[in-house]
Amino acid sequence: MKKIISLCLLNMMLLTSCTKDENSQPIQTQGYNMLLIGNSFFKPYAEKLDDLSLIAGFENHNSTRITRGGDNGRPINFWNDSNSSEHQQIKATLDQGNVDYFGMTAGYDLDNTDDPYEGHREWISYALQNNPNIKIFIACLLYTSPSPR
Repeated sequence: MKKIISLCLLNMMLLTSCTKDENSQPIQTQGYNMLLIGNSFFKPYAEKLDDLSLIAGFENHNSTRITRGGDNGRPINFWNDSNSSEHQQIKATLDQGNVDYFGMTAGYDLDNTDDPYEGHREWISYALQNNPNIKIFIACLLYTSPSPR
């Protein structure tokens, strides 16, 4: 499982920093300003992104990671819990206007099957107000059963 997560994150970072023609563009070394919010399943993804930025040789890379366990870490619960310090920190980070990447955990309230993107949509709309060039991703968890030995 850890190998799959690491491979997915490495691929994402590599695709972000690759160029089509090595002779026409300089190699990207400037790090990114990232906001990463989610639950305990998302936390290892977020931590690995920082590790991968070091491996990739990015300079001045910064990430703000905000996590809460279980259902409390879903985007809709961060959004609805407007009096929490986490909600306020997410908004303050987005209000600064210099976020390059905004990553959120996947997941939704299973009782609300009408809108599985509830929470994601609200945060994306909010993020775009001061970060018009922001890149947004929703991390999904991949599960593979253990291979027989």
